[in-house]
Amino acid sequence: MNKLHQDFFSSGDSLTVRGIHDRLRQIAGNHTCSAIARATGFHREAVRRYLGGAEPPLQFVCALGSALGVDLRWLLTGEGSMNPEENVRAMIRDADISTVLRGVADRFELLTERLEDLESLTRQLADSIQRLEESEPAPRHIPIARITSATPSNAAAAGE
Repeated sequence: MNKLHQDFFSSGDSLTVRGIHDRLRQIAGNHTCSAIARATGFHREAVRRYLGGAEPPLQFVCALGSALGVDLRWLLTGEGSMNPEENVRAMIRDADISTVLRGVADRFELLTERLEDLESLTRQLADSIQRLEESEPAPRHIPIARITSATPSNAAAAGE
């Protein structure tokens, strides 16, 4: 059992585990165990046990929440809305401008880093292509007239 799973489910708070089971059954709704198994990658019998009250691994809880588009914070804690978009709107509505600007700046910094990585990879690829072109002779050009005259449809038309 990994540390995160152990810490979360071994808290001794039966209401937490019971609450997770209630929310799991709520989002499972009318989905069959087979459909949930396909969506999460867990075996159908394991899904049946987890929805029936057995302690689910944290990976299953997260996989089911992701597969069904449920806010994972709500699924794990019961806080906020089960709809992730509603939670984002509430956070934006309740946030002060400095928090929003800090979030935008952090996101911009991450995107800048990714762009720099992409530019570096593009330069490496261009260098590799150039080295490859320099090490191999250019392909021999075949005149187009020779190619078209050798096609089966042209040969049949010529009575060959």
